[in-house]
Amino acid sequence: MKLYQMDATETKFKSKTFDTVLISLVLHEIPEELAEKILLEAKRVLKPKGRLLVIEWEEPQNLLKRILFYLIRKLEPKGFEQFLKIDTKGYFEKYGLQILEIKHCDYTKVINLKKVTLE
Repeated sequence: MKLYQMDATETKFKSKTFDTVLISLVLHEIPEELAEKILLEAKRVLKPKGRLLVIEWEEPQNLLKRILFYLIRKLEPKGFEQFLKIDTKGYFEKYGLQILEIKHCDYTKVINLKKVTLE
């Protein structure tokens, strides 16, 4: 196994290299302009039938867990509250990505995406 360190907006990998790309707990931390560059780069390096997995925070439904989540809300950067309210489907569609499935966990969601292909 090798570990590479590089700019996520402009990797050194060839297009269509990976079956799976993972972005975990990043998008809510950065401005949308930077998120766009990262998502488009992830899309570029994905194989045609590849999958992009995005893990992001999600406010829990359970009252006790919502109370505990309050601590996370207060520790996160400015813009976090707004990010929690985004239209997830629309957010990824504007970058040419389609949601296949969303798995809801206690405090996060795992979004399984694929590239939108023009046929």
